[in-house]
Amino acid sequence: MLYEQIRHAGVIRRMYKMRHLLNQKKPPEMGTRLGYPKYSKQFYRIKSKLRKEGITGDRGTFVENPPNLHMAAMVLRVDAAQISVLGHKVPYVLFLALIAGPPRKASCLARECGFSRKAVYDVLGRMEGAGLAGRDGSAAAAAAEDGPARTWLEEYLEAARAWVDSSGDASALFNAIPSYVGGPHVRRLSHYESGAPMGPAEMHIFTYKPLLGLMETMVKESRHFRNYPKPVSVKPHYGVQVQSADGASRSGAQRIGS
Repeated sequence: MLYEQIRHAGVIRRMYKMRHLLNQKKPPEMGTRLGYPKYSKQFYRIKSKLRKEGITGDRGTFVENPPNLHMAAMVLRVDAAQISVLGHKVPYVLFLALIAGPPRKASCLARECGFSRKAVYDVLGRMEGAGLAGRDGSAAAAAAEDGPARTWLEEYLEAARAWVDSSGDASALFNAIPSYVGGPHVRRLSHYESGAPMGPAEMHIFTYKPLLGLMETMVKESRHFRNYPKPVSVKPHYGVQVQSADGASRSGAQRIGS
């Protein structure tokens, strides 16, 4: 998820700057060059996470695509305190929700996102302290439109959408807007039976209720989804039972953005 990449924004920037070393046939030991002790378990955990997130490839080399390049520039544009706050699930989702829609009360955000009220109140306080959110009467509001974090994130979403259209890989968009794909499309891929119709089927995209409008706009403006031969709909994840590819059954609230 993008908030996990944000958590390691400083490491990603340094790996980007040293990408010429990582592309060598025998790349040097990068942990110490990035400031970690030799054989640091923390570095190996971060390295594994960045590989899973698609920031680096199997050989540890930096993957140069528009979303990753935009991610590598974050520390140059966004305050370290704001990066520290946004590098976690709850503040990231709340920040995205406040950018995507009108001011909302904390109780409303907690209910619509499936977070505890205490977590939302605590996080909104941290966000206000970092300049990521403000108050509009009794409701929480997004930061100023020209705020660096907001501008960076909006540009990242545009980069992700452009990358989806050029590559056909929608993972960057789903990572930036916590969501998952379901409906007949996934059932056909996961449970194909002999004699069943071949080809694509209707696709449902599930996301948090405050992010519905944002995801609908991204899907509508994306050539990749416009060219999909079957209808693509965006739905709230409440009450949805999710079955992952490994067969484990989870509720939508538990699965989304995990």
